[in-house]
Amino acid sequence: MVRTITSILLWLILTSTIATPGITANHVAFGNAPSNPRTVNITYDGKERQYMIYLPSNYDHTRGADGIIVCFHGFGGKMANALARFQHIANSDNVNMICIAPQALPEEDENLLSTASSIGYDLSAVWGQALHVEVKLLGLSTPVGATFNQDVDDVAFVRHLIQHTVETYHANPDNVFVGGISMGGYMAYAYAIRHGDELAGVINYTGTMNFKADTVNVLEYIKVPVLDFHSKMDATVFYEGEGYYACSDNIWMKNGMPKLTALDWWARKNGATRTPIITDMGIHASDVSVKKYYYDHIDYEITHFQMEGDNANHSYQIKGGAVNHGTEVREFILRHKNPNKPMISYEWLLAPAIAVNDNMVNVVGSDSDRFSEITIDGVAGADLSENHDGKEVTLEASDGTQEIRLMIRKK
Repeated sequence: MVRTITSILLWLILTSTIATPGITANHVAFGNAPSNPRTVNITYDGKERQYMIYLPSNYDHTRGADGIIVCFHGFGGKMANALARFQHIANSDNVNMICIAPQALPEEDENLLSTASSIGYDLSAVWGQALHVEVKLLGLSTPVGATFNQDVDDVAFVRHLIQHTVETYHANPDNVFVGGISMGGYMAYAYAIRHGDELAGVINYTGTMNFKADTVNVLEYIKVPVLDFHSKMDATVFYEGEGYYACSDNIWMKNGMPKLTALDWWARKNGATRTPIITDMGIHASDVSVKKYYYDHIDYEITHFQMEGDNANHSYQIKGGAVNHGTEVREFILRHKNPNKPMISYEWLLAPAIAVNDNMVNVVGSDSDRFSEITIDGVAGADLSENHDGKEVTLEASDGTQEIRLMIRKK
């Protein structure tokens, strides 16, 4: 990836910058293939997109699923590879979660894509707005930079997939985890910065945060637990250093926020302990040493496994390395999974599933369209126009035969 990005950005010196058109939202149609997992083709924002969905073996439509794991592949990667990372975890005891693995688009700037292809590099799948890279050349005082697919709002696309999955498969919206590999880790953090209040956790393999991410104007209530795996020896996604890393005698590159800086930002945001508890976990396979960093918080922990050793390169970590990723991820999910029955977010069902009229809700698409009385935290007739963020809402039909439970979220 380093060589790929370096070559591309060298070419950018001689080319114009990329324009930023507006983004519009369109309705999408979802496929209904019987296989599991299955690939779904949709249209979103005028673009043909794909994702894979996996239902756990004990999935029952009446009961629903306990949550969702969103799986992001790496730079130039495939959705099937990301799904394979998490599928067995989602299907394990007490997890019972649906996996959705979206596919990133090719780089949309035709000149950039053409030049990359001509020199043998693959930009067939890069997450929109998740990764910014800068290169400095000997003799030039100003670095050259680019954000891949800077006109593609993949955060909005993924949020749409989550909402659709919640509504269609009755997945618990309080148990949504995002996980990514390499560039997919950047994407997981990018999603959390914008919608972390809608997540139960972030899982990152060898990625980091975009150093150009707006970490100043993040909404106050964005807080989310984090599980992070990364090696100090990673020469693809650099672990540390505020500046530029030497790629050759006259080329330096910067491609991410230093890992401990990113984790400290999340600790500060989450209200967690700023000084981590560091546990030496010893020497493991291939002479790789592991340290566990734990930033304590009862609800919003940050746990980071730091690897070090000559063999702890980028691909070594992705393949598993010295840490049992599956066990750690499963335990992390179980620590932060809401055990309550699946609830449906009021915000997500506002249209067209329900219509609000003062203190009554007309449930559209039920056996018969009936008005239901609202009870919020046990108080009947509460005004839905008020801010009831995080409170439990019960809708009970006048004939007593229908009950729907919702969880109100901030919009």
